[in-house]
Amino acid sequence: MRTNLFTMLSTAIFTLLSMVSIVSAEVTNEGFIGGTFYGLNRHSPSSILNRVGLINQLIVPDELVVKSEFSSLYSGELSQLEAIIRYDDGSLSPLSQSEISWESANSNLIIQEGFASAKSIDANTRVLINGSSNGLSATLFIRLKKLDSAANESSDTAKTNKGVLSDSFNLSQLGWKSSNWFGNYFENDNNWIYHQHHGWLFSNNNQKNSLWMWSPSEKWLWTSPGIYPHIFRHRNGDWLYFIKQALPRKVYFNQTSKKLEVSE
Repeated sequence: MRTNLFTMLSTAIFTLLSMVSIVSAEVTNEGFIGGTFYGLNRHSPSSILNRVGLINQLIVPDELVVKSEFSSLYSGELSQLEAIIRYDDGSLSPLSQSEISWESANSNLIIQEGFASAKSIDANTRVLINGSSNGLSATLFIRLKKLDSAANESSDTAKTNKGVLSDSFNLSQLGWKSSNWFGNYFENDNNWIYHQHHGWLFSNNNQKNSLWMWSPSEKWLWTSPGIYPHIFRHRNGDWLYFIKQALPRKVYFNQTSKKLEVSE
């Protein structure tokens, strides 16, 4: 009787250990020792991958966005280049010049310390600039122009160049327009617009892919169709996120300080 009980108990223990061994063989755990906790859990049969650790270590770069202060340059002019990392949770982070590499194959364009400068230009040309960081890359274009071409551009031509707001269409109210990405605004003839949410803005809207605007309260701001409602504030380098749900109050989330700001 005791022999049978011992045999049954041994069989049960062996079976349990075998099951534990099988289960443990199906799960792969990876981690880093000696640093802040971070781990990777993978269940082989069902190919389930699960990252574990602090939230700021789980967010990974998803897209690189690059931009130039000016879309065109004449000989001797400079344009600042900037880059932004978009993460997979939707957040944005500006990069310092030490974190990004700029390249251009055109010998008439020199890139140094985050600035693009134009050398002597014999003919109008469109130059591609490539930025790369964190295994991601993105491109932008700058047009190099001959100095004598500036005299041929009339103010009427400049007015017809709607640039990044070219998608705007007229609303029923006189002077009001609507942009698919920027919303509704009233357009004056003196480069001032009144935005339905942001109020009065000065916008010399001649950029093709981005929008610089001057706000009486926030000073110079920058955004683009792929970035808005994220807005870059030039005076202190902060990134703001416009919270539309807070209207009629004009509230921004400062992604640099991680605080809410209420604007006038």
